[in-house]
Amino acid sequence: MGFGASAKRTPVKSTDFSSNKMFFDTKRGIRVFRILPNTEEIRIKQHWVALNTDGTHEPVFGYSDTDKRVRRPVCVAVFDPSEGEYGTWNGASDNWYNNPINQWVEGADLEHEELKKMYAKEIFYLNVLNRTMCKVVGDVTHFPDTKNKFPQGTESIVAKMLNQVQILQGSSGKVRDENGDITGKHLYARLMSTIEGDEIDPATGNQLSPDAYDIRLLTSGTGIDTERGFSITANRDAIDWSAHKAFDLKSWLKPWPDEALDDLLMGRGTYAEIVKTYGIVQYPEQVPIFPVSDSAFDDGLPF
Repeated sequence: MGFGASAKRTPVKSTDFSSNKMFFDTKRGIRVFRILPNTEEIRIKQHWVALNTDGTHEPVFGYSDTDKRVRRPVCVAVFDPSEGEYGTWNGASDNWYNNPINQWVEGADLEHEELKKMYAKEIFYLNVLNRTMCKVVGDVTHFPDTKNKFPQGTESIVAKMLNQVQILQGSSGKVRDENGDITGKHLYARLMSTIEGDEIDPATGNQLSPDAYDIRLLTSGTGIDTERGFSITANRDAIDWSAHKAFDLKSWLKPWPDEALDDLLMGRGTYAEIVKTYGIVQYPEQVPIFPVSDSAFDDGLPF
């Protein structure tokens, strides 16, 4: 299940981005983006581990204000969309579920209801071009709020389009029911529901691909009351994609070997040491974006 046709790419090492600007901002307010052509979303199952004082790492679930330990993410499985929504999850070994973190969970002396909360979270990652109109003051980027207003004191600053390729990430979970209908309230399902609408090009009468129009994300509320919703905008201007590069998500988002997870839990090295030992990629490289063919919708894509 992809947002665009696949294409063979040659990775190009690039350091013209920083990790803190790599991810698309989904905080409260209005954001606008365009899905990159010829790219695919990647869905993974992810755990978080926290560093203990004795050098071992311990799986953590949920968020606690009182837990000040350093947390790091680990990927345990990647979704294979070749069989549709009910495709398979691939881990580093034959049975992804039988990894050291899940074994740790099953060995925990907890009630069944507590154990059910300790499953790996499903996350999606997608290349997007951030086209939000922002006001930049030094190193600070001000995004518009829910009413499309900027903070006081920035009145004299002209808003300009950010125009940066970034990674949109969010919860995915189960997206479709047995009938193939989109279900659930995860961010991925909401995005899918938005772009699966029949967006037609009035000039040709053909269905538009998701990279042909801007998408608006509105985030309101705070904490557990946060709400996020997508809508398609009327902006369909052409973009020179040759001026941008995509993040190579497929080469980056891979399951950790069971041996690496076991070393992490047992304290046989720091997070950085284990990452280096097992050749785990921490940051994605950037690759060229190739044009999408006119026959993209003949490739079995859901759009």
